[in-house]
Amino acid sequence: MRWLNNGRWNELRDAEWVAQFLLALYPALHRMEQSGWIRSEWKLTETNRKAKYYRLTAAGQKELPKAEEGFEQLVKGVRAVLRYAQG
Repeated sequence: MRWLNNGRWNELRDAEWVAQFLLALYPALHRMEQSGWIRSEWKLTETNRKAKYYRLTAAGQKELPKAEEGFEQLVKGVRAVLRYAQG
């Protein structure tokens, strides 16, 4: 996340980015849990608040290299588009 925009804090843009990230994160976690790649459990934090903790399963460990490769390909594609757009 970039905290500065032209030398100034852009609070609204960053709040929107966080909101979009969270909107994508929780459905993705749910899909991974349904696929058996992660397991979750509710626990109390040090401040006595409920929080959901996630752990990779054996099936998730097996899937991880494929997911990392797919992510690397996505990053390469985005970089290529950005280089093209910069001229």
